[in-house]
Parts: sequence; structure tokens; C-alpha cells
Amino acid sequence: MSNLRSVASDVQGVVDSLGRDAGSAGSDLRDKLKDIVSSTADARKQLERHTSHGAKVVDDVVQERPYECMGVAFAAGVLLGFFILRK
Repeated sequence: MSNLRSVASDVQGVVDSLGRDAGSAGSDLRDKLKDIVSSTADARKQLERHTSHGAKVVDDVVQERPYECMGVAFAAGVLLGFFILRK
């Protein structure tokens, strides 16, 4: 998430400099970049909400059925180990 914020900050800096230095072509580019920054911020917020919700659901399932989750994790580890050692 911090990388996405960094990119948005960099683009915002470019937008600000275009606003001071450019003419009409720069104005069009500035408007497009503002739209991109806005949609990126919205996507980041939505991703944070979905990730948080997914983590809560997983936590609830693990709290309700800890032994089944340990069995699934063990089976996944065995399969992963089998495929790694098979090389």
C-alpha cells in the first residue's frame, strides 16, 4: 500500500508542476492525471476494505473451526513439500 501511496504522491507532484508550467496541452494532461490519481485512491481504499473484510472472515473461520483449519494447513504443507521435493 505504501508503494501505491508513493506513486500517487509522485503523480500529484507532476500534476502540480504541470499546472504551473504548461499551456492547454498541459492542462489536458493535468486533468487526466488528476482523474488517474483519484481513481487510484478509490481503488486503494476499496482494496483496503476488501482485504480487511477477508482477514476478518478468515479469522472468524479459524476461531470457529481451529482443528479443521490446522488439517487444511497441514495438507497444503504436505502437498507443497511433495511438489518441491519432486523436482
